[in-house]
Amino acid sequence: MNSIKKELYEMLNSFDVSPSKEYKKCIEKYLTSDLSFTSDLMSGLAKTIFQSKKMMAYYLLHNSIDEAKGAARLRMIAGRYADEELKQKMMRHYYDEMNHSKMFASLIPLTGFEAEPYHDGVAEEIDKILDFDDNIKTFIFRVHSIEVRSWRLLLLHLKIIDESNAEYMEEMRPTIQRILEDEMRHVSYTASYVSQWLHEDPELSNTFIECITHTNKETWEDLSSMAGFMRDNVQELMREADLV
Repeated sequence: MNSIKKELYEMLNSFDVSPSKEYKKCIEKYLTSDLSFTSDLMSGLAKTIFQSKKMMAYYLLHNSIDEAKGAARLRMIAGRYADEELKQKMMRHYYDEMNHSKMFASLIPLTGFEAEPYHDGVAEEIDKILDFDDNIKTFIFRVHSIEVRSWRLLLLHLKIIDESNAEYMEEMRPTIQRILEDEMRHVSYTASYVSQWLHEDPELSNTFIECITHTNKETWEDLSSMAGFMRDNVQELMREADLV
């Protein structure tokens, strides 16, 4: 079995979540080595980002904004469509994501940069949430695929940090570890709903796969954005690396 899938199932089992065969069938198509966030390209780009304090500042801010956007969507959909039990879990998730947004932002000063110069357009991004809507099952499918991505990327980040001798990265480690622990819980509670709904109605697998595909596409776009930032700031990045 692919080691990523094995790790996912082991994590779910540690949270007492037993995936249905319908869920596993989708995951078998999902967690492949060439998926955007499990690809060699993602691993290489992440290592490159972590070598540059300017890139790290940009990346941390990007994560901070994404966490705030995700939180806003959680709160909106929970209020509109979730039953009381799921609403409570989604609202806890909402507070976690808002906290993560602050936590990622709190790491930016460790790079020697500040968040303020990069904040153009942040309010506009958050305002776009008002145009977002989904039924509850499609939304949880989306959230689950995104949380799996976050879990894998945070594990990659910790691996890079552990292999580095940079002091500022080591200072980041406890915060990233705490975020990872929350994300594992998010993966697990959403997996329990996805697994149950797919078992009850296997036709929903098509919707789940669509959500997985969207997350994959979105992640490739993020990779492109990071590469574009490197291109636009190449001289400064080279100067930082003592190449010019």
